[in-house]
This record gives sequence, C-alpha cells and structure tokens, in this order.
Amino acid sequence: MRNLRMLLVVLAGLLAGISIAFAGETAQLDSKVARVALFKNGLGFFVREGKMPAAQEFKIGPFAAPMHGTFWVSYPKEVAFDSLIAHEVSTMEDVPVQNVAEFLKANVGKEVVIIPTGGENAPSVKGKLLSVTEDKEMPRPDPYGWGRSSADQYNRGYGYPPQAGRLALLQTSDGVVSLDTSNIRQATVVGDKPSSSIAKKSTGWEIVAHLKQPAGGSLLTASYLAKGITWAPSYVVDISDSKKAVITAKAEVINEAENLAGVHLDLISGFPNLQFANVVSPMAGKDSLAGFLSSLASGSSPQGSAVMSNVMTQSYSMRRTYDESGVMPQYTTPVAGQSIEDLFLYPVEQVNLKKGETGYFPLFSAKVPYTQIYTWEIPDYINQEDRYGNPQREGKEMQEEVWHSIRLTNSTRIPWTTAPAQTVKSNQLLGQDALTYTSSTAETKLRITRAMGIKAEQNEYETKRKQQALEMYGYHFDKVSLEGKLRIINYKSEAVNVEITKILSGEVTQSTPEAVKVGVTKNPSAEIARSTPRPSIKKLARGLSRMNPVNELTWSFTLKPGEEKEITYTYDALIRR
Repeated sequence: MRNLRMLLVVLAGLLAGISIAFAGETAQLDSKVARVALFKNGLGFFVREGKMPAAQEFKIGPFAAPMHGTFWVSYPKEVAFDSLIAHEVSTMEDVPVQNVAEFLKANVGKEVVIIPTGGENAPSVKGKLLSVTEDKEMPRPDPYGWGRSSADQYNRGYGYPPQAGRLALLQTSDGVVSLDTSNIRQATVVGDKPSSSIAKKSTGWEIVAHLKQPAGGSLLTASYLAKGITWAPSYVVDISDSKKAVITAKAEVINEAENLAGVHLDLISGFPNLQFANVVSPMAGKDSLAGFLSSLASGSSPQGSAVMSNVMTQSYSMRRTYDESGVMPQYTTPVAGQSIEDLFLYPVEQVNLKKGETGYFPLFSAKVPYTQIYTWEIPDYINQEDRYGNPQREGKEMQEEVWHSIRLTNSTRIPWTTAPAQTVKSNQLLGQDALTYTSSTAETKLRITRAMGIKAEQNEYETKRKQQALEMYGYHFDKVSLEGKLRIINYKSEAVNVEITKILSGEVTQSTPEAVKVGVTKNPSAEIARSTPRPSIKKLARGLSRMNPVNELTWSFTLKPGEEKEITYTYDALIRR
C-alpha cells in the first residue's frame, strides 16, 4: 500500500511537470485557404478558415504578408475575442555550412587538421577543436531612444561596421593555439564523421490571438490582400467554320504566395481602386514605425507591390473535354457569370497549387458569329502642332499595311477580358494578336496576319494654298487644300470584305463616293457585306483643343476577285508656318 502511495506521488509529480512544460507553449490554429480572388496584376484576396483550439490564446498563421487595411478577422458573435498581438520571435534552424568558420563550429570537440593560408609550404596544425567564437550581432538602432547606437551611425552613412573574424581554439601537443578562421585554407576532421550543418538563429513574425475565454471548435476566418499570386488569361479562336468561330479561354495561375489545396478561385476582370494597396500592413512586421509612416506618405512600401481585392462567389460547372478529331481544345459552354459593379468573375473550383507552382485551368469554349474583313488603317499626317508631314514615309517607298482580320460578336453571357488570342483554322496557326475587353453582345476586331493578296496604295497632294490665312495665339497659319487618293486591288481568287479607315485633321470638303455623317452602326458586319463603298465621317474629340478638327473616315465594301477600287477625298487644313 505504501509503495502504491509512493507511485501515485511520483506520477502526480510527473504530470505536474508535464503541465508546467506545456503551459508555456502557445496553441496553434490550424487553418487553410478556402478561396482566393485573383486580379491580373500580382496580388490576390485570400480567405483563410480554421477552427479555434481549446485555448485562451493561440497563434494564427503564418501566411502571406497582407496589405494595409485589408487584414480582417471574423468570428461568431458568441466568441469573447479580445485582441491580436503581432511580435517578433527567434527560432533556431539547422542549415548547411557555408564557409570554413561554420564548418569548424559544426565540429567542435573533434580532432582536426588545419592548413592556414600562405602557400603550399604553410605548416599544418593538428589538435582537438575546443571552440569557435560566435558572430557578434550589431545592436538594432532605436530611433526613439536616447543617444545614437553605433549601428545607427553606420546606417546613416558614416561608414561600415568593423568585421571581426571568428577565432578558433585548438588543443595541440604544444598547448592551446588560436587561429583566425579567415586565414584558414583547409580544415579536415580526423577519425569522426564530420558534421555538415549548423544551427543558426533566425527571426520571424508571429500573430497571437487572445480570448477572454476559450472557444474551442468555433470558426475563425481571416481575409487579406497579399502579393505573390496572379492569373494570365489567353484565347484561341478557331475559324474553321465559315459562319461560327469557336473561342476557347484558359487561365494560367502563377502562385508564389501560399499553398492552395482544394481552393475556390475567382479570376477577376476589372480595375477597382485601392488607395493603400501598395502599403504593407503593420501586422506583417515588414517595416518599422518610421518606415510604415513613410510608406503611408509615399503610398508604397519598399517590400510591396500592389493590387486590389474584393470577395465574390458564384457557382460554375467546368468539365474538360476534347474533340478527338482535332488538336484544338474544346471546353464546356460558359454559364452566366456574376458581375459585382464593374468587376466580373471567372470561377475555378477545387484548385490544388503549391507555392512556387504554375497551373493551367480551362475556362470555357463557345461558338460565336464572326465576319472576315481586310482592314487598311491610314494615320493622320497633321500632328498636334498643326504641322504636316509623315517622317516614316518621307523619301521611302513603304508598303501599305492591309490586315486580314475578323470581327467577333460576343454572343455569350460573359465578357471577354483583354488577353492574347491566337487564330487557327483546320488545326493550323494563322496568327496572334491582343483581344481587347469585350462585353456581352458587343463586337471586337482581332487581327490575324498581313494580307499578301491585297495591294493598297495612297497619296496626298496639295491643290491650293492661301498663305498667312490666319494669325492666332502668336502663330501664323496657311490654309491648304489637300486631295487624297486611295487605291486597293484584290489579287485573291475570292471576294473579300474591306474596311478602310482614314484619320485626318481639317474640314472634309468632298469624297468619292460622297461621305455623309452617320451614327454608329449597331451591326457593322452587315454594312461590310455591301458591294458599294459606304463611307462615314466621325468627328473625334481629340481635335477639340487644336486648330483643325480631327475626323475619322471609314469605307466598307466588298471587293471581287481581280477588282480594283479607287477612293478620293479632299479637305482644307490650317498648317502652322
């Protein structure tokens, strides 16, 4: 019986010791990223969830450094939450040795042979390694304390701190020998297996939650905007069918922020305004108080680059399938997406992407109406200073750029974001260009390649000049009448739809065919189908602050095989002397 009482006393002591040992440790909240909203400029809005441990205080994180004003913690209303405290912590970590001094420090107590520098004939030293001195850490400057530390002087540009070498002590047959590790050419461990790693002290940042009372099992959610993750969209447009194009979209997600396991992604198209998106939150411990205040003033942290955020949800079904008869990908038909004000979401479910990985995710495929056109865009030859000339063409014979393009109508229920788009036909690549942002039901033009079977020529002539016609704002202007001639020939074996656009500064006086001022056509592809050129003139706002109004002339028509069209126009312009 006495022995049983002694055993119970011993066990009670052991349990008390264990309790005391664990009392000093802070519990850890196990959390995972539930969803991320990604913009296309390098940051994402993370939502992380986890159940609170049965403790009054516990650690949250680590996770990517949040941007200022975007880090929020939410919890059930019945949880008596007190505060979050962020502070610096020190840890020890085994790392591979990087130099002779670290190699010696990792093998203290072993027999070594050391060869100092000084040539091939330098005598070696053999003995038991007693110790290697530690690196002396420079004190951190206190910008709010009295006086100025030596480290602060060096930080302010008064020179560099002296680099003290490490000292190694060896017990030899002749006594204790000291060696400067910076003067050691080679060190060999005798007999024992050498150690190749060393424990190094490092500092980190820790956030601890404090509760008024434990709330084990309650859900805690942390949301924050952080850098290191983005998405890059791209399209392929298949025009194998003469009436319907198949547009297919994919997203490439670059993740350098956090591990993602079964995460819902929202790929965002839009540009929200976030004033402090370039300033790292003080909770991340990236900067001192002075540095943070400086970041607020400048609008940017030295460590950060910015983006924006918003949390949105939507349901989306996406099953990847392929047509075995071709090499072009075919994904599911897009469903109506969710718009939040001026933002739109492309959702991707159950994403598994580790930090440092890049993922490829199919979005959708859809058949949309399109029209093939050949576009010729002619620039303005009068600049903003009202001077005439085209430096790129003067004294040179340059071939006119006629582009084979397609005009696509977005008949889907989701917008197309700005991204690279390649055009293919019968599994053959035709070209690549940028597809601009296109809302649902809107139209966009995509260039394919330079047209080799369409020849175009242009010239402008001065027909009349009235010198010193106007003096204004201290400048003298001549009134010049100009005539332009456009000539285009179809050498292809089939008819083509042509769209010619000419920008000019001045007052249009005549065009053949005669140009009339018209409104914007709701269906430009229907106008292109006409065989007679249908010109239009638009006054552009860019000419409001200039002496000459800026006009956009457009002719749309069908050009038969072997057919040639000639278009003339005349205009008056004020040319500055």
